[in-house]
Amino acid sequence: MSSEDNSSEENISSRVMKGAAWMAFTRFGTRLLGMLSTIVLARLLVPEDFGIVAIASSYYAILEGMSQFNSRQALIKYRDAGDNDYNTAWTLNICRGILVCVAILASTFFVPDIVSEPRVAHVILLMAVIPLIDGFENPRFVVFEKNLDFTREMVITLGTKLLTLTVTIYLAFTLRSYWAMIIGLVFGSASRMTISYLMIPYLPRFCFASFDRIFSFSGWMSGVNILQSLSTNLDKFFVAHFLGTAATGIYHIGKTVAFMPTYELVMPLNRALYPGFAMIAGKRDYMREKVLESAQFLAGLSQPIGIGFALIAPEFIYLVYGPNWLDAIPIVQILAAASAFSMMGSIAIFVAMAHGDTKYLFFRELMMFLALPVFVITGVHYFGFIGAVYGIAARQILQLVLNMLIVQKLLDLPLLRLMFAPWRSMVSAAVMALCLLVLNSYLPHETIADKSLTLTAKIGCGVLTYAVTHILLWIMAGKPKGFEHRLSGIIEKKFLRRSQA
Repeated sequence: MSSEDNSSEENISSRVMKGAAWMAFTRFGTRLLGMLSTIVLARLLVPEDFGIVAIASSYYAILEGMSQFNSRQALIKYRDAGDNDYNTAWTLNICRGILVCVAILASTFFVPDIVSEPRVAHVILLMAVIPLIDGFENPRFVVFEKNLDFTREMVITLGTKLLTLTVTIYLAFTLRSYWAMIIGLVFGSASRMTISYLMIPYLPRFCFASFDRIFSFSGWMSGVNILQSLSTNLDKFFVAHFLGTAATGIYHIGKTVAFMPTYELVMPLNRALYPGFAMIAGKRDYMREKVLESAQFLAGLSQPIGIGFALIAPEFIYLVYGPNWLDAIPIVQILAAASAFSMMGSIAIFVAMAHGDTKYLFFRELMMFLALPVFVITGVHYFGFIGAVYGIAARQILQLVLNMLIVQKLLDLPLLRLMFAPWRSMVSAAVMALCLLVLNSYLPHETIADKSLTLTAKIGCGVLTYAVTHILLWIMAGKPKGFEHRLSGIIEKKFLRRSQA
């Protein structure tokens, strides 16, 4: 490999790392605002309100996912995309928005009966406006992500979230009703669409010239989106049908909180990885190296965060969401621990997309969809509310195994090498968990002040234990190349610049 190739690859790696950092910051800021909104709303509204919104939002997400054809990913994949491609993507998004809107309006005749909640009908009617608004979003905005420039994404995402948060909280104080959340969702979509044109002026036109080109990439991914939207949201319908609206609200909050720490850190990192993978998809050996390094990086973040969050859940839920939501604690503990391991496998999605072998993702989602009713309904039947939670956790582990098999197939990587690439993170997370369990038995839990002290002590102990253990294991292993080596290099450069300044 020539020095020019090495320089190019290092440049891509550097841009991916910077992009990942920007996306992580954006996602963190977004979720911080989202969590603030949820905390305020949880104090103003009751679980039944959240249940109504969760049912309506899940149904909308199913229709949205079933109609999604991944035009955004297609435009990133095609490095030579031109006006016809962008205009065709915009036209197809508008057509999709109209179809989803009509489907939502038609469904108001039967969805409320399925979940035995008539108030859902009016909520669904208002949410029908959202796909229409989203369809008109500026197709050119994807150029920034395509070029690994995520600063504009940060501005539009955080700006939209801040505006939505302000409107939603104001309406919640005024209305004291679930309508505050629904109106906030509509306002958020309208804000994002408007800001997208302000940041990159572009006048799209109706066009179908690149229809075949976009769908040649998106065909299998359309099937993936359909199955994924069903598998991600049908569980709330099962809970609503068997256990009622209030239980659905608790389940929704618990599941959202449980996945929040790991998903909101890992998924933006994956989003930054995809354009980088698309650039090096033809360099198989280099791709293997970067996938292993990325898997180590994802596990190094998700495992301590997921496991640590599960161990601080009792104090966190009580202090942040209040005593009305204590039933969500076991949900958070079970699902946060499961997500700690499953997140590492999410890299398979973007490896398959970069290679253009999205059919593997379709068959993975098909298996996940078929497993959903088996795990969740069986769990509810035999164990009630908590059984549904264990069913979702089991699906998370199944997803990890299937993702690892996809990466093994596409890159010819030994499965055990891939699974245990982040062994230092696994050992460090286990040591951290053991220390927190021991510490918990010596800390007070009676008053609010006690819980605050316990939460602070657990977080401090967890961060310190994990970091020290991980660094020691890396040094003992001879400081191998990987994400630790790259992070240490970045830190050294920062200190060197400051010392020279």
